[in-house]
Amino acid sequence: MRRLVRSLAAAALLALLAGAGCRSVGFSEVGPTQTVQETIELQGAEVVAGTIAMGAGELSLSGGASSLMDASFTYNLEDWAPEVSYSVSDGQGDLVVRQPETEALPETANVEYDWDIRLGEDVPMALDVSLGAGTSNLDLSQINLRGLRVQVGAGEAIIILTGDYERSFDVSVSGGVGEVTLLLSNDVGARVTVRGGLGSVEAAGFTQDGSVYTNDAYGTADVSLNIIVEGGVGQINLQLVE
Repeated sequence: MRRLVRSLAAAALLALLAGAGCRSVGFSEVGPTQTVQETIELQGAEVVAGTIAMGAGELSLSGGASSLMDASFTYNLEDWAPEVSYSVSDGQGDLVVRQPETEALPETANVEYDWDIRLGEDVPMALDVSLGAGTSNLDLSQINLRGLRVQVGAGEAIIILTGDYERSFDVSVSGGVGEVTLLLSNDVGARVTVRGGLGSVEAAGFTQDGSVYTNDAYGTADVSLNIIVEGGVGQINLQLVE
C-alpha cells in the first residue's frame, strides 16, 4: 500500500478530480485508515458498461472476480469514500465507481487512497476509465472487452491488453502529462494511431508508417485491436509480449 503524499498543489489536484468526472463534496481531515469491501452481482445483465473515475490515488483493475465486481477500497479521508452504483435495464448493466471531488486539501497530511477492483471475466463489457494523479495498473487481459476508453492525467498508467479476446474492438487512450504504457500481444493484431501531443513514443517491435504503428499479426490475426492514442506531453510506450 502506498501513500499519496500531499506534494501536489490543491488547485492542480482539483483540476484532475474535475477532469475525471468526480462530484464535488466537502472535505474532512485525515483520519484512521479503513478498508471497505464491495461486491456487485451481475443481476442477469447480458452486457455491462463500466465507468471508473479516480482523480488521485493508486488503482489496480483486473479480472478474476466471481461476481460482476469484487473490490477493496482503502482510504483515510471519509469524504473520499468511493461512490458505487449499479443498475440493469433491458439486459444491460451500468456500473459506476467514482471518487468524489473535494474542495480543498488539508494543510499537512498524507492521504492514503488505494482501489483494488476485480471484474468478472464472462460478461461482455465496455469500460470507460478516467484517471488523474497517481499510479494505475489496468490488467484487462482476462476481461471480455467490447470497447475501452482510458483518460490519463498527470499519473502513470500501465494498460495490459494481452488477452485471448473473442472479437475485435476499439480502444481510445488520451494521455496527459504522465506516462502511459500499452502492453499488447504478438498473437492479436494491433493497429495504433498516435495523434497530437508533444511527447515521445517508444514502439519497439512495431512497424511505423507515419503516425500509425502495427504489429506483425495485424491483417492476418482473427482478432485485432484498433487503438487511437491522443498524446499529451507525456511518454507513450508500446510493448509487445509473447
